[in-house]
Amino acid sequence: MNKKNILLVFVMIGISSITLAQVQEHEILTKDNLGNATFLKLKDTKITNDINSIESLLYKQYNLDRKSTFKETKSSTKDSIKTEKYQQLYNGLKIEYGEVVVSSVNERVKTINGKIFSIKDLNTTPSLTSDQALDKVLAILKSDKFAWQDDLFEKGLRSETKDNDATYKPNGDL
Repeated sequence: MNKKNILLVFVMIGISSITLAQVQEHEILTKDNLGNATFLKLKDTKITNDINSIESLLYKQYNLDRKSTFKETKSSTKDSIKTEKYQQLYNGLKIEYGEVVVSSVNERVKTINGKIFSIKDLNTTPSLTSDQALDKVLAILKSDKFAWQDDLFEKGLRSETKDNDATYKPNGDL
């Protein structure tokens, strides 16, 4: 083979791998009100069910930067169908409602459904402590007494859970 043919082979392999990693428009069955895909049924797109391949597809499909990652939160297999649930993270922080469910057969992804948020340049450094945030919420709610401020409620919870440290007091995730 001459150099032109070898180069052509590599170009064709590159184009085919790019094509296979991009979702075709007819594979997008539903979109949200912003036009983002919420249900994909992959027929032409060939992707394996490993996390690197799934993340690569999600990065391209949702135009994500590398600060977004995905953590598997649940996995099950029934018959030949494997279902995995992934939580979206940004700078290691959970994105509320940012979840996808990936179903695959014989290690090939067949469907992806859920909600992914395309976040760019978000400052994730907390500007409040957990206690400061709770104080702000309590100022808005303006209740006379909360469950964690009532000894009877707290004792009941500790007795029910058999955990002497159990409390109704919210513990903020920062």
